[in-house]
Amino acid sequence: MEIVTKFNIGERVWVMNPESVTKVTREKCKACGGTGAVPLKDKTSIHCPRCKGEGEIQHREYSHKPMSGTVSYLMISQLPGCSLDGGKEIEVTYFLLNPKARNCHNRRGSYSEITVFKTKKECQKAIEEKRA
Repeated sequence: MEIVTKFNIGERVWVMNPESVTKVTREKCKACGGTGAVPLKDKTSIHCPRCKGEGEIQHREYSHKPMSGTVSYLMISQLPGCSLDGGKEIEVTYFLLNPKARNCHNRRGSYSEITVFKTKKECQKAIEEKRA
């Protein structure tokens, strides 16, 4: 199987970097029905693994800004399910190094392939489309 990635290690790219939370919504957890517990066959229960016992799921919407970085390494994962050619679906995650970051925690980040772009202009266009 040949795996083709959009970018190579060492290449400078632009990513949709989440900047701040703009909206938080909550919904009742469908896995536990909002109780926070999942009953077992022996009539005991465990904390719901989906909502972590909270009974609801929190969704956050972020504002994004373009950020540049250098691809430091890639992670290629094989996902369950079938692709169009009958093979396994492949997910590519890009790990970037951003030497301009102010602290070491922000120097590295992981981004899925759909959020990585060749130019700042392409990245900004994707951010604007996401807002619409």
